Amino acid sequence: MNTPISKTRFFSNEAMNFDFTNMVKNNNKLKTLYKNSENLKEFFEKCLNDENRNENFYMFISKFFSGHQERVSKLFMEHEVTTTSSDMASVMIYNDHAELFIKNSSKSDGTNLVAVFDKDDNRINDFMEKADVLVKGNYTISASDCKKSPTNLELSGLYEVFTASIDNNEFIAFKKISD
Repeated sequence: MNTPISKTRFFSNEAMNFDFTNMVKNNNKLKTLYKNSENLKEFFEKCLNDENRNENFYMFISKFFSGHQERVSKLFMEHEVTTTSSDMASVMIYNDHAELFIKNSSKSDGTNLVAVFDKDDNRINDFMEKADVLVKGNYTISASDCKKSPTNLELSGLYEVFTASIDNNEFIAFKKISD
């Protein structure tokens, strides 16, 4: 593209546009993809299809393209998954000593799709936002956030939590960090 990155309007929201522009300007690979693209749509498609992509940038633009929910759903379906119901906008995990409530990203009631990811699976970083929560210990994931009701998923070790809300669908992933 002939338009300088700093003059490109990626989004109408000024703060988002500023953040996005800086991501492109400060990454040589993204700058090259930008310069070698005919238009913004082509640039975004190249970024989404790049195997050696910048994970934060990928997650950022993936949200604005159709098919984001399908990409997240496909990733979840490669893992053992459970559905939980929510009356408190969360997923409950519990053991004999504690009940912990992990908020979903939209903070809304309904249904959550929950999966557990291995520590080697970094693809989750591409699609979801890391929650400000670490979970350590042995826990059962509850089918409801109102009462202890076991599902087929259990946690054992240290986990990062990732969340996403896409078209009124809630996704929560527990990614193992260590045993």
